[in-house]
Amino acid sequence: MSVGKAARSLLVLVGAIAVWAVLFFAPIPFMPETSGFGVISALIAFFALPAFALKQTTAWREGGPAQTPSSGVPSRLLGFSRHVPLLSDGRGVTYRIAKGPHGPRFTWSFDAGVQADDLSITTLVRENRARIEAELGLPISFPNATPEGSAEVRRRSEASRPSVEQLEEAAAGGDQRAMFQLWGRTGTPVTDESQLKVGTYYHLGFDIGRYIGSFEGCKWLGTEFEDAEDGNMPGIWHEFEVAESTMKAGARYQADEIASGAAEGDPLVRLIPASQDAAERAYRDRHAAHLAWEARRRSR
Repeated sequence: MSVGKAARSLLVLVGAIAVWAVLFFAPIPFMPETSGFGVISALIAFFALPAFALKQTTAWREGGPAQTPSSGVPSRLLGFSRHVPLLSDGRGVTYRIAKGPHGPRFTWSFDAGVQADDLSITTLVRENRARIEAELGLPISFPNATPEGSAEVRRRSEASRPSVEQLEEAAAGGDQRAMFQLWGRTGTPVTDESQLKVGTYYHLGFDIGRYIGSFEGCKWLGTEFEDAEDGNMPGIWHEFEVAESTMKAGARYQADEIASGAAEGDPLVRLIPASQDAAERAYRDRHAAHLAWEARRRSR
């Protein structure tokens, strides 16, 4: 029980005893004499029973003692501490096993200057925690962070993935989502930027994009850096206007990204295995759905 709860409980107890002491023992002229048995009965009826009922109500509201989660960390590991560097200068995260409300618990804290909300940092923290838990013989909190867990996730994903035949059947029945997935599975990978044609619609894996050209240097959110220095990512970039966006462009790839993605079997850009008229209709349908979603989001 926390200090605040203990103080409130003690206050209720003292107040109740004071009230009944005044009620039964103070010389109040209009109050009748009460026997000891009456006092005890009154205390049970007006204090003990309500207190018991309040306790049961609180336990029910908090999930009940039978539903209280027990810690999977043995007490012998209390005090465990290990610092793991995440940045090149040695700053990182410290893992500890400390006392918790339901037994020992695994915690971690970051050194100053470590961006805890950065996706790459989050991934490293989970991987290191999984490695430490495996070393200590504890249940793994993030199984996907382990090589075995990642392989299992991929296996299940492949097993639950619809076949090309199933996608073709669903697409023939008018399922737009199935048609989009089918294009992503059967579209011809673009292996070289010379294959890109301005104004043509392509499948980008996550969306349909219309190729609008290339530019040199770095261009982001409408801002152009002509001299491409100080980390502005120099080079030729290929730009696509995507359906699920209200900006002019939504996807940008360099030539080596397009080539390496295709070589590794995970192409960034595919030729849509349908007419450009069909691709344009799908693009416009997705864009209209995106605008409707954005309008709903802004109205909340």
